[in-house]
This record gives sequence, structure tokens and C-alpha cells, in this order.
Amino acid sequence: MHRYFLALHIPFFVPPLRETAYAFSRNVVVDASLKIWRAVLLPSSHSDEISPLNGDDLERLAICGSQFFRVSALQACFMVAAELIFQLQEENSLSPAPLRPDLLSIVNDAVNWSFRCVEAGETNIKGHLFMCLVDARLDGLIRGVGKDELPASLIRAVENGQENCLRVLEERAAEGQTEARVDLLSQTGIDTPKGMEDWDIMMPIGQFNFDSGDPMNWWFDDETMERLPL
Repeated sequence: MHRYFLALHIPFFVPPLRETAYAFSRNVVVDASLKIWRAVLLPSSHSDEISPLNGDDLERLAICGSQFFRVSALQACFMVAAELIFQLQEENSLSPAPLRPDLLSIVNDAVNWSFRCVEAGETNIKGHLFMCLVDARLDGLIRGVGKDELPASLIRAVENGQENCLRVLEERAAEGQTEARVDLLSQTGIDTPKGMEDWDIMMPIGQFNFDSGDPMNWWFDDETMERLPL
């Protein structure tokens, strides 16, 4: 239900920065995003040591499931990050409003969550890289990083995220190659290959006499020689 609320109010999320008539939509987007994230990632699962196999079923679906669950959580993170960036960029008030700690924690947890998706088998690392970019952007605004230093910090954050993801993907690829070699070795045995179990109905079993001492005598026996077009 909260995802439908987001779909309805996201088009009116940016106008409240200039028009107070859409302030309600801004509040709905922030509250719905917060509730979606709390449903996906429980407060007790913020630790980096938690495996994707543990935790709530919905949390595991958001990590290992289809794109529907991942996109919902990722969209909620982006909207929360956008709200925080908007608050930091607002210049209407004399003093900046204090940022909500619960919203800040969502952005920090989203970086770890997106990396856990890669560890669980996700090969598209763009979501994690974008979360690293948003987190670095938000951190730069909070610390007051100048416009000249901000691009370097963003590039550094993306490069660090890329290195972590490549390390995980290379390990997964190495494991896959090892499993492929094991499967190949197991198929080179004396077992009948798959798909050839029924080939015996195509063989003229009567022509083969395997009871003879010489393994090649079945080819040169009288019955077989009579059938050859010589």
C-alpha cells in the first residue's frame, strides 16, 4: 500500500520546495518511504555481519528476490536521500533545520544493504554504486565540502564501491569455474551420458556377440559378415 502512495505523490514531491500547496505530498513520500524501509530492513538487522539467509522473510526477498522487492526498497532510499539533500540545500530559513536521525540512518544502511544484494548473487552493481554516490553527496553537504572538492569525493566513493563489488563478483566467478570443472570431471566417467539412455533400441543387439573371447570377434563372425555389402 505504501508503494502505491509513493507512486501517487512522487510527481508532487519536488514542487513543495517552491509551493507550499504540495507540502502534504512531501510528507506522504517521506513517511511512506520510512515505513517501506522499516518493513524491508528491521532495526535489529543493521549489522554488517548478518547473512542474507537470516532475518525476516521480506528482508530476504528484498535481498535475494525479484526486482519488485529490490526496487521498492531502493526507491524508498532514494526518496529519503532526496529529502535530506533538499533540507540541506534550503536557504529560506535563517538557520538550517536539524536532520532527522532516522532518515540519516536509512541512507547509511542502504549502502550496506545494496552491497549485501551483490553478495547474495546480484550482478548489476549500478544500484550499489549509486547509493555510494548519494551517501558521499549527502556526507559532503553535511560536512560543508566545497564545490571544488566534492567531485573528487564522489569519484573516490564510487571507486571504493566498485572495488568491493568486483572482489565479490570475481570470487563468485571463480567458484562457478570450479563447480564447472567438477561437473565436467564427473561426466567423463563410465556412466552413460544424459540423453543416451534410450539409444539401445536403435542398436541391432542381435549382431553383437559379446560372449566370445576376443572383443573384436563379433565383427568378424559369420552372421555379421553376411550382412556386410562386400
